Amino acid sequence: MRSRGAERAQRRASGTADAAANRLLRLEAITETALSHLDLESLLDALMERIRDLLDADTAVMLLVEDDEDVLVPRRAIGLEEELEADVRIPIGKGFAGRVAAERATVVIDDVQNYPVVNPILRERGVQSLIGAPLLHLGRVIGVVHAGSFTKEYFTHDDGLLLQLVADRVALAIAQSRLFEAEREAREDAEAAHAQVAFLARASELLSSFDSYSTATLERVAELAVPKLADEVLVDVVVDDRLERVAAAYSSPEQLAVIEEIGRRYPPTLDAEYGPGAVIRSGASQIGSDVTDEMIGQVARDAEHAQLIRTLGLKSFMTVPLVSSGRVHGAITFILSTSDRRYGPAQLEVAQELARRVSAAIENGELRGQTEERARAALVLDHIGEGVVLVDRAGVVRLWNPAAETVTGIPAAEIVGRSVVEAIPGWSLIRDRVPAVTSAKANEVRPETLPLDLGEREIWLQISGVTFPEGTVYAFRDMTEERGLRELQTEFVATISHELRTPLAAVYGAAMTLQHRELDLTDDVKRRLLAVVFDESSRLSRIIDDVLWASRLEGGRVEFAIEHCRPAAIAASVVEAARAHVPPGISLEVRAHPSLPHMATDPDKLRQILSNLLDNAVKYSPDGGRIQLGVDPDTSHVRFSVADEGLGIPLNEQPRIFEKFHRLDPNQTRGVGGTGLGLYIARELVMRMNGRIWVESEVGEGSTFYVELPIEESVVGAEVLAHIQLDG
Repeated sequence: MRSRGAERAQRRASGTADAAANRLLRLEAITETALSHLDLESLLDALMERIRDLLDADTAVMLLVEDDEDVLVPRRAIGLEEELEADVRIPIGKGFAGRVAAERATVVIDDVQNYPVVNPILRERGVQSLIGAPLLHLGRVIGVVHAGSFTKEYFTHDDGLLLQLVADRVALAIAQSRLFEAEREAREDAEAAHAQVAFLARASELLSSFDSYSTATLERVAELAVPKLADEVLVDVVVDDRLERVAAAYSSPEQLAVIEEIGRRYPPTLDAEYGPGAVIRSGASQIGSDVTDEMIGQVARDAEHAQLIRTLGLKSFMTVPLVSSGRVHGAITFILSTSDRRYGPAQLEVAQELARRVSAAIENGELRGQTEERARAALVLDHIGEGVVLVDRAGVVRLWNPAAETVTGIPAAEIVGRSVVEAIPGWSLIRDRVPAVTSAKANEVRPETLPLDLGEREIWLQISGVTFPEGTVYAFRDMTEERGLRELQTEFVATISHELRTPLAAVYGAAMTLQHRELDLTDDVKRRLLAVVFDESSRLSRIIDDVLWASRLEGGRVEFAIEHCRPAAIAASVVEAARAHVPPGISLEVRAHPSLPHMATDPDKLRQILSNLLDNAVKYSPDGGRIQLGVDPDTSHVRFSVADEGLGIPLNEQPRIFEKFHRLDPNQTRGVGGTGLGLYIARELVMRMNGRIWVESEVGEGSTFYVELPIEESVVGAEVLAHIQLDG
């Protein structure tokens, strides 16, 4: 039997003129594409299909060398998209792509089955022959491009020459694209940094021009921030245990009139839940990146207050504290109303830095009459936003500033004069791992993020040290919350990625099989494949619904529609819907008390709660069994129960099962998957309906989840989407 490669060679010989002309046009198209794209991602997208067409190949993959590593990472693929999802990393010198990179020359493999490839996806997809060429720029390998065929002995020597021509053009285009992107990012970063530095420098110059603190200082600062940082700026300070507006700047007289009217009719208060009062009490900044009409209605004191805020045109805001002598004595509010800008983390950082400089200026004014030496000591101890500790050469604490007290919870009186290792047992790890430099220049100080054991609790510190003849000064800040947020984000991405990959692969595989024209599929096979697509699509939809529900609950974007309904009917409908996708070996039952009252609740939210509990019971009953949904009256409540005969829950895990992303079997040793959001959503909905939810369980004997909801209407409604109190 003649191979496809031989037939292809014969076709080329018989139609050499047309084939050569066609390939020349394709090569020109690739060259034009490579030269016309400066953005790297757009360049790769545009090239892949053209490269595959040029070689009449079934697959095409572009791999680039990872920065500072001798590995190749797939960046684009056609026909082998699984490589991108699987995050394949191929060492240079290993497998086919690694060999191409190591030999720096075109390589052709006539039979993949007899070649030690690193990537198993090649064989799984049925690739029989491969051709690859290195991407070389200035003598350095920056990547590999290879194509594959489902036919053995498919590629020829001429194909290798052609692919190397393409690779040379692609390598040059990639290098140019990377250079362009690096220059653009550097230029944008430099422009933004320059603007921020110039603004803060002007603020510092302005603040230094005042010999003493006064309201004029704050008025000039507020005026400086308009319009560079805000359309309107408000400054509130604490005077005799009440809030007083001491400065305001505005973009137009009309805006000022609205602000003054709000301040007159709704003066700011220290006990407010949002706005300057809340910031002064907590010492934490607030930001509303995108203020909606619904948010305004929820944070306003009444309808007239909401209308005034709408008249102002509030679109985005920031409120940052003014901290002096370790005490928050005021707040600055930045408002965007007439422009189309929005606040984000970068703008908040600038606002906080401005507030720190204003606070420092205030402190300088208050301490102007003290000696220069005491003023410097006070600035070190009271103005810096980081914890500072001075440890002498004998290891004894000589200074312990207020920020250090706040971060660690250790008063200065308990640690100054003592050995730091004795006072804080975990300090020895800090001392050994923090590189203490001999200069305080910013480019030489390298902070480390390390855990500090305080006995009853552990905190994470970002800490750096500077040595001088008398000892070492350590500066640190509390990163515990930020680290916890990063861990939560990492866990969320890992969980969702895992949960989405399986159904996506199933849907993709079934769809590819159905689309394959060469397969003669029976009607029964088609029905089974369509069933796979339907079932896995439903699974994807449920996962996405869980994520959206969690997002709405966190943002307070959940509304309740109260109706009089029959709890038994709702329970029966939930069980009937669950039977449609329950696995074999599991039976579902409904048990309802004969004397159940009607109840006033949101039936859709109740169905969501019960459906999540049933799904959880099915998920944690991998060996099958009976699952019963019970409904019983209980004085002023209706009690729902979902009992299963599954794995059960260890006693020490029961308090955590309602937390977001928490799963009993995170490694899926029993095949139990899920996002870890179902019970969290159920708990949040129950709480918002003034009910309670709990579990009773023993390992190996199953679990019973209980939900109690009031018979009469009692729902808290939607929560506030953003936190702001515009008090004038």
